[in-house]
Amino acid sequence: MAHPIKILLFTGLLGVGKTSVIRSLFARKPVGERWAVIVNEFGDVSIDTVTLTQTLTQAGQAEKGFAIREVVGGCLCCTSAEAMHEAVDEIVHSIKPDRLLIEPSGLGHPARVIEMLTAKDLRGLVEIQSIIALVDPRELEKRNRYSTGLFRDMIALADGVFAAKTDLASDQERQAFLRWGETLFPPKGLIGEVMHGEIGDEIFTIQPCVMRNIPISLLNAHAQTEASDQVRQGWQRKKSLVKRLFHRIRSSEYSSESQSIEQQDVSSPLPGRWIRKESRGLGHLGCGWIFHRDLLFDQDALLGMLKQTKTIGKSTIRRLKGVFRIDGTSDALLIDRVENDFFVEEAFPHRHESRLEVIVEEKEAVDWQGFERVLVSRLRDR
Repeated sequence: MAHPIKILLFTGLLGVGKTSVIRSLFARKPVGERWAVIVNEFGDVSIDTVTLTQTLTQAGQAEKGFAIREVVGGCLCCTSAEAMHEAVDEIVHSIKPDRLLIEPSGLGHPARVIEMLTAKDLRGLVEIQSIIALVDPRELEKRNRYSTGLFRDMIALADGVFAAKTDLASDQERQAFLRWGETLFPPKGLIGEVMHGEIGDEIFTIQPCVMRNIPISLLNAHAQTEASDQVRQGWQRKKSLVKRLFHRIRSSEYSSESQSIEQQDVSSPLPGRWIRKESRGLGHLGCGWIFHRDLLFDQDALLGMLKQTKTIGKSTIRRLKGVFRIDGTSDALLIDRVENDFFVEEAFPHRHESRLEVIVEEKEAVDWQGFERVLVSRLRDR
């Protein structure tokens, strides 16, 4: 019998740097090994798949050493679960890689992904090697997304927890993260750091968290103490705690009516034109654009617009990511905005359509057409 495919599952909230970490792993994949990756994006316009494909091409691995499958238009834990299962099935039975890396949407709960990967029909075919949670240490002490049940569950389910983007964090923030990591219960197999998107090979040998399937964070303070005592006495109530976990995940707190508003496949735009795709779910709205490759943007005008745009109406932009063909160069501009952080990678080797995906909080209806008019005005000769 062949060895099961080893899986690395990367979790973390929107914009924490999961794709950057996977890109860094791609670039140093051992020669002779075949890897596959499943990328899940909330919206219908994929950006991460574009960046990953370019990384592979630059590393000379695009043809033989890798396979990428994208699942768009929802999160793997709910509306895209069937597509996720189909992608895993194809990878297991047709591609048969040595390793599978999975990046769920930062809006979805990882427990259902774990439940899917450990289901009876995949038993013996795949093995979850490590679950890695990424955390932005600059946001850890703020009362925002990092105080939610979703974040606490990501941490509880993880085997290893890593501070992401430490090159942007202060020494005090990094030290505070390490102190916080040491207090986590159940204890983690590894508390580490990511700098400039680079993560160490120790993720391949992390000791699995003994309570991988039990998010203690879903319980109140009294229940946490109760569960901790039981753990130390031999985990007598493990089964009941797991059932409570999945009951909560299926409840309204995490259940989603997320769906692509237009369910047909994203097609390529006609020359001189573009297409727009909208999505909704998990308390957020998303919109993506694909511009035909013959449409070129003015770099200064585009950067000026996207740097200044932090909200659309009353809705805060949680994530903005795009790759744009620029007038006067054969390369593209890769732009990544996570709330107030704005990153630009110039001379990105992309010669296909320009793409943009924007995710905002669902506070009110968003004037995507108005945003689009301003965006289109940044095209050359418009």
